[in-house]
Amino acid sequence: MNNYTPEALIITAGAGMSAESGLSPLWEKENLHSFFQPAKNKNIDFTELGQPKWFLTDPGFAWGFYGKRALIYSEAKPHDGYHNLLNWGKSLPLGCSVITSNVDGLFKKTDDTINLEEVHGSAFYVQCTRNCHKSIWKLNLSEIELLKTGEASKYPRCSKCGHAARPNILMFNDHNWNPERANQQRKKLNNWISSLKGKNVLILEIGAGTRVPTIKLTSLGLQNKLKAKMIIVNPIKEVAPSTESFHIQSNTIDGINELLSIV
Repeated sequence: MNNYTPEALIITAGAGMSAESGLSPLWEKENLHSFFQPAKNKNIDFTELGQPKWFLTDPGFAWGFYGKRALIYSEAKPHDGYHNLLNWGKSLPLGCSVITSNVDGLFKKTDDTINLEEVHGSAFYVQCTRNCHKSIWKLNLSEIELLKTGEASKYPRCSKCGHAARPNILMFNDHNWNPERANQQRKKLNNWISSLKGKNVLILEIGAGTRVPTIKLTSLGLQNKLKAKMIIVNPIKEVAPSTESFHIQSNTIDGINELLSIV
C-alpha cells in the first residue's frame, strides 16, 4: 500500500484508541476492581456493573462508577495519534469521519468540527433513568461528588421526576437508552457516506475488540458497501477479513505513525 492516497477516510475506533491516553479498558475483573472498590465489594464484573438497573436500585453506587469515569475522561488529553490522524484525514479531497464505540469524548476534544458518530453514546450527556421524558442534556460535572468509599453522595437528577439521571450510554441489558442523539449523528454521517459510492475510500479500524463487536461489524459492513480498502491497527494478531484489508500489528500511536508513513 505504499504511496496509497484515498479520497476519503472513515475511522472506526474501539477502546484501544483511548488506551494510550491513559484510559485503560476495564474488561478484566482485576482492572475493574482496582479502579472501583465498590465493584470489588460486590464481586461483580464489567458486564454486571454496566447495566442501567443500578441507577434505579442504587444510584449512588452507579454514579460512583460512571461519575468517576466522566471526571477522568474530562481531564484526559488525546494522544498525538488523534491529532495526526484527523489532520491527515481532513486534508483528503472528500475529508474524513469517525465512528467510535468509545464514550470518552476524546475525538470531539481533538476536533469538535469532525463528523462523528458515537454509537454507544457519550459519558458527557445524560437522560432520565425512568424515561419520564425524552430529553437528553449535557452532564454538569459539578453535580457529581464522590465519597472515599467510591460511591457518589451527589449525582445528576431528572428535573421533572426528581429521580437519578443516568449517562446517555448504551449499557448491557439496556431497554431504556435514548438513541436520539446517536441517531442524529448517524443521519449526518450516512448522508456523507452515501456520497462516497464509487470513490476511493479507506476504512481505518483502530483498537477494536471482539467482546462487543460493534466496531468490527461496522467496519466490515462499510467495506462491503463501499468496496473500500481497510487497514486494521491492533496489537493482537488477526487475520485480515479480505484481500482488500491490511493488518498493522501494533499499538495505536505506532500503528498510526506507520500508516502515515506509507500514504
